[in-house]
Amino acid sequence: MSNLPPPPPDDPSFSDAAPPAPPPPPMGSAAGTPSGAATLDTGETLQLANLGRRLLAKLIDFVIIVIALGFIGNALIALLVLPAYEIVFTKIKGQTPGKMILRIKVVRADSGYLPDWGPAAARGAIPAVGLFLAFVPGLLVYASPLWNKRKQGWHDMAAKTLVVKASNA
Repeated sequence: MSNLPPPPPDDPSFSDAAPPAPPPPPMGSAAGTPSGAATLDTGETLQLANLGRRLLAKLIDFVIIVIALGFIGNALIALLVLPAYEIVFTKIKGQTPGKMILRIKVVRADSGYLPDWGPAAARGAIPAVGLFLAFVPGLLVYASPLWNKRKQGWHDMAAKTLVVKASNA
């Protein structure tokens, strides 16, 4: 018996050479993640919600709140209702009614699960505090996804969340 390995098969396509390197990621992506998507710590890739849908969802929610508060008519209650509406819906469903209509949702950036109460509260309170203190900082919170590759606003970054397309809104 010989200690030599067996000879290669008589197949012309057989080669001892290493396989070719994979193609480079597409332009506009980071580390192989397609543009408009985010890869979670779990390895799952989710499609990010575009900013137009996020804005339209916010407008729908605003109209819902204005209609509801029209019946109440108290500015102090409005200051409590606006962030509470966002916080409760984000924790329970990951979506406000406006997000449900537009099929987008808020998820944890690490796992894709719904945010817990702490992140939901941070995400809802940061824009409200910004708008309460001064109008411009509040608007900057909502505009901040414009210059982030994962389309995260400051409130998303603080809460470690993403706004993604929902598969079953």
